[in-house]
Amino acid sequence: MIKQLPEIKLPEHASDEDTKNEIDRLAAESNELSEKIAVQNEEKTKIENILQKGRCDTCGQEVHEKERFDNELEIINSNLKQDTEHIAKIKKSLTDKKELLEKIRKSEKIKNERDTIQDNIKTQQDSIQSLMDEIKENKESIIEKQGEIQVLLDTYKTVSIETFEKVKEDIEEELQTQKEQVESLQSTITEIEKMISKKENSTDIFSDQISELKTKGERKEKLQQETTYMTAVRDWVDDHLPQLMRDIERAILQTTALEFNQFFKEWFRAMVEDSNIEISINPEQFEPEVYIDGYNSPFEDLSGGEKSALSLSYRLALNKTITEKHPEIKTRDLLILDEPTDGFSQEQVKKMQDIFEKLDTRQMIIISHERSLDSFVSHIFNFTKENHKTQIRAE
Repeated sequence: MIKQLPEIKLPEHASDEDTKNEIDRLAAESNELSEKIAVQNEEKTKIENILQKGRCDTCGQEVHEKERFDNELEIINSNLKQDTEHIAKIKKSLTDKKELLEKIRKSEKIKNERDTIQDNIKTQQDSIQSLMDEIKENKESIIEKQGEIQVLLDTYKTVSIETFEKVKEDIEEELQTQKEQVESLQSTITEIEKMISKKENSTDIFSDQISELKTKGERKEKLQQETTYMTAVRDWVDDHLPQLMRDIERAILQTTALEFNQFFKEWFRAMVEDSNIEISINPEQFEPEVYIDGYNSPFEDLSGGEKSALSLSYRLALNKTITEKHPEIKTRDLLILDEPTDGFSQEQVKKMQDIFEKLDTRQMIIISHERSLDSFVSHIFNFTKENHKTQIRAE
């Protein structure tokens, strides 16, 4: 009896249609990434040209924010690296999916051939069984005829030897014919068994390949899920993190601007008593704004002493804000001022002693031609030029 061919089972997720859909999806994603990389390369080239020339090709203005362009270039290079690695993974996955599709189709072809062979085997088995039944019937008929002949021989002793021999020859010819039919059927069965054995070996090979592809498919699916997650994280970083950082920076600057503005006004009011002049800090650009009688006025409209007072107030407020927010700075107890009283009246110069005492700075270096400051400093050094050399003398 010819044995039943083994079943060929394909992985449930490895259907022809699902695999083709996955190939189309990966191809579309690959094209989208390629377009994105092309845009990033164009932007990268544009920024590199601007940095190389030092001016914008569009408006012709010189570049003053090189650090910002460097940061943008670094972000683009990082994105290009991530997108290039991602598209390489997609192309590798696309190749694997195409190989899987080809092997699935080959397996389906073998399965169809196996079903056809199985049907042929069933037909041949039915034919063989029919012939066997026929042989059995013929054998029984021959035995029956032999019995009849024996009865005739016993009944009619006068039957001639020639007649007997003729009957014998007919029976032998019939037996020979039946024997040849059996041998022909046996040969056909042998050929069918050889063909089935060959198909079984081919089926075993593809079954192993399909099992291996199933394992690879599961691994690729997991990798695809991880890639999708990392892509989502990267997109969040690209789309939301810069805005979040800008919001945080803006909030910090606004808080710092409030503190800075308080110190700025305090020092200026200590040096200038004119109630018609008000000052404040623009929280966006940290630029001083001047208001005279309630109207915004340019810095140039101030007198020399008022300009110096505003500049010194800005310098002292900046020093105070930085040292409070960053106490780890090693020079927080050192303040160097160059001609801080330039344009001051004598009354304003006298107020400087109170201002310096409020600063609570351990060491202060003042470069000045104003001798009125001598009364409230600890050490005085005079610098004179003699014979092209600077001489330093302590008083």
